[in-house]
Amino acid sequence: MIPKDTTAFYNLIHAIDDQVARLGWSKERCIVYIKDRYHVRSRLAMTDEQLKHFLKVLSSMSIHATSERSIIRVGRRRKKKHI
Repeated sequence: MIPKDTTAFYNLIHAIDDQVARLGWSKERCIVYIKDRYHVRSRLAMTDEQLKHFLKVLSSMSIHATSERSIIRVGRRRKKKHI
């Protein structure tokens, strides 16, 4: 749902794009996150509040904590500790 103020909408979209690029997320990873968290198929279907929340969440994430490689490494370490 695109807000009445399309400039604000596109500013949010561009800010989200910048954060997604900063984190090194793929398009697929972004789509999966949006589907899991907000139960919509794309950012175009998100409300203003959801977009603002998504931007806030992305902005608060560290690059190291969100990289797929670090997640895999952490998972492997945890498995080794529990064995």
